This record gives sequence, C-alpha cells and structure tokens, in this order.
Amino acid sequence: GKTSPPPRMSESELLATMEAHGIGTDATRATFPALIVSRGYAVKTGRSIRSTELGRALVEALRSVDERLVTPETRRKVEERMGMVERGLADWRELLRESLKEYRDLLLECVGRWENLSGKLAELISAPSSNRSADSGSSGGRRRRGSLRPS
Repeated sequence: GKTSPPPRMSESELLATMEAHGIGTDATRATFPALIVSRGYAVKTGRSIRSTELGRALVEALRSVDERLVTPETRRKVEERMGMVERGLADWRELLRESLKEYRDLLLECVGRWENLSGKLAELISAPSSNRSADSGSSGGRRRRGSLRPS
C-alpha cells in the first residue's frame, strides 16, 4: 500500500538528520536540499521542505527492488569509503573492488528489473492520491515527462 508522506521538516532538520546518519560532508550536505528540489523530489515552502509524490514514488520503487537502496546505512558506508580514500587511509582501487563485490548482485538485479522498476515508479506516480491537495509539489495532475531509463 501507499504510505503517507513524512511530516515537513526544516532544511536545518534535514541537514542534521543527514549528519546524524553519516551521509555526506559539510559541503555536500549543504547542496542536497536544493538538489532534491531541482529534481522534483521535494518542494520547499518557506523554511520547510517536504517530499513530492515523485520523491516518495522513487523511494517506494527502489525499496521494491531491495531495502538497501534506500537505507541511510548504505549511503553512510559509501561516504565512509570515499572519506578514507580522500584522507589517504585506503586505496581507491581496493575500495572500488570491495564495493563492486558487495553491490554487484544488487546492481545486476536493478538493471535486470529496470522495466519493472520504471513501470512501478510510473504506477506509483499516476495512482490517485488522497493527499494530493496537501502536496504542494502536485501540478493538478500534470506530470513532467522524461525518460526513466539510465543513461
């Protein structure tokens, strides 16, 4: 079933949550709110930020493939590895090999299920929403058209 949207949070609450989960650096976290708004995954109203139907549908579609695609733990591990390389504590080639080994099957599953994943995303976006009027990211049912295919 469809989950209800999370409550609005301020930009500073979003950044603090990202920091608490070890996601991003000070520099990359600072750009995140504008990035998700520009991609249509969230809308900003005053000081609050809230996910759009598109943002929630993307998370649900990714979750339908594998929960690891949407957990902060997965992102934290990637960020941690990049930080180790940046600080000279690890060889990037070795960490890349480890990451590929760890995520290979997941990546292959995503590629293999791309049609299903993009169809699921389209289905979630076009499903009637009981909270559409509360979603300021809605445009009266109009959707931006674009390819869901990876480039």
